[in-house]
Amino acid sequence: MSGPKVSVYEMSARQRQNLRAQLNCLQQSMVCCEEIKKAVGYLNGLNGQIQSLLSTFNLINQRTGDCSSEISTLNNLQNNIPQECLSFMGQLSSSTPVPQISQIILTDAELGEKKEVLAKLRELRNKVVARQKDIEDALMPMEAKAKQGVSEVETAIAEDIAGVQSFFVLPAETGSEKFEAEKKRIDEQLRVLSLGNDCPANLKGEVLSASKALSRITTKERLNTFQAVTIQPLLNRIDVDRLQVLEQKSELEELQSRYTALCSVAGAQPEVFSTESGALEKIRDKVATLEKQIVMQTEQEYISECVNEVMAEMGYDIIGNRSVTKKSGKRFRNELYSYGDGTAINITYDSDGQIAIELGGIDRADRIPTLDETDVLREDMERLKAKGVLIKSRVAMAPPAAEYATIINISDYNITTASLVKEIATKGTRSKAAAKRILQKEDNR
Repeated sequence: MSGPKVSVYEMSARQRQNLRAQLNCLQQSMVCCEEIKKAVGYLNGLNGQIQSLLSTFNLINQRTGDCSSEISTLNNLQNNIPQECLSFMGQLSSSTPVPQISQIILTDAELGEKKEVLAKLRELRNKVVARQKDIEDALMPMEAKAKQGVSEVETAIAEDIAGVQSFFVLPAETGSEKFEAEKKRIDEQLRVLSLGNDCPANLKGEVLSASKALSRITTKERLNTFQAVTIQPLLNRIDVDRLQVLEQKSELEELQSRYTALCSVAGAQPEVFSTESGALEKIRDKVATLEKQIVMQTEQEYISECVNEVMAEMGYDIIGNRSVTKKSGKRFRNELYSYGDGTAINITYDSDGQIAIELGGIDRADRIPTLDETDVLREDMERLKAKGVLIKSRVAMAPPAAEYATIINISDYNITTASLVKEIATKGTRSKAAAKRILQKEDNR
């Protein structure tokens, strides 16, 4: 081995497929976790509706006495729902995946475990959703009975009042009154749409125009035509837009869950996205970027493990490491292995997936090697090459040469070995011109 060798490592198709499958499992698991939390929160919120129904049935029961079954059911639900929610959250806690790169081991067994976790989460989500539907199905007829009961109670109260005081029958509404009442109803509907957040912003102008046009209508016939030609199509378009907004909101929530999961895996701080126009595209791009970054990070971890295994097999122990980020944003990670007295093998991984390997003399200052040190290092390069220090076939060989001789300043490294790290013993001086040439060469790399 001579000077720096650069190699771009690529995973096998099988390894890459395994990695992407594990990432997909992690993302879907995190999305599933969020869906479970939301469903459990909805279940807890049903207690408000249950309490309202209980109050209504207790009132009805005082007059009719036929609501004991509903009251019993509602009391049971009110007592059981909090316990069920606690149970669901406990099961979620025990199945929540750990979104970390260290948990991504490229084996079929590891992928199988992540698939099992995802299957458990989906089963739990289905249980919560099924329980939610059961309760909604139970409450629906009660809501109808409560409304009917309230109406009957009101009628009974009205009859009681009628029995002790006189009353009169209102005359039937005239056609003109019906027209005005219908016109007022439509106007109120349009006013609510124009003021509320429920109406899509791009249709509020049409709602206001329809409201102005309505004020100029003076006959029932024109009102009927206006409803059929203008109002109903406008309401239909509003419903379609509302549905699209809901679908986009649902997609955005899913993407945000995937994005949060990927940030956790990558160790990045997630951004907060608004619901403004273009947010979906922005978060899609972020998700795609993070997925690519995580694949690269995992590859780097895999490469590092391979290198460590090969170096350990050949008797080279790791003695230090460091991480460097350039102003350009490019990141480098170095691992230093002992080679001989005063020499070390430096392996550099960059954020583009490249590996550079070089042998250098050890010192505690930044400097260039002397002529004597250059000769010693070149000889070490020859011996290292003769030993066949290769990471399989991923590092191209180049002939050992004095120009590749370098000094490694271990003061820049985090030294991890407890053993004494010796400095290179042979020292001399080079001419300033030679030093300048080497420094210029290094700057141009």
